[in-house]
Amino acid sequence: MRHVTPAWRVSRDGTAGGVCAGGGGWRDAAAGESALFEEMLVGWRRQQLSRRLGGSLIERREATVRRFQEFAQGWPWSWRAEELERWVAEGGWAHSTVRNYQGAVGAFCG
Repeated sequence: MRHVTPAWRVSRDGTAGGVCAGGGGWRDAAAGESALFEEMLVGWRRQQLSRRLGGSLIERREATVRRFQEFAQGWPWSWRAEELERWVAEGGWAHSTVRNYQGAVGAFCG
């Protein structure tokens, strides 16, 4: 699978539009949103590495964010606190796990 880095532009109305690095437009909005989410995760990984965080911690945090994204059925720019609260309430996890998951999502969104 070839990795495409999108170039993002913000229009006058404040919405973001993606353009493939090769010059063509996105074939479908979902592909553009998915690519943007992946780029956000890549940037977050770089940020954590620059803080000298361990690879296993970074991988666990990313896995948590991906699990939450799957649960929320949406992208980070549309996530709401209520969704995170519902996710942890329905999870049935230990208190320490809940705190770790909240911390991972919070660090990603913060």
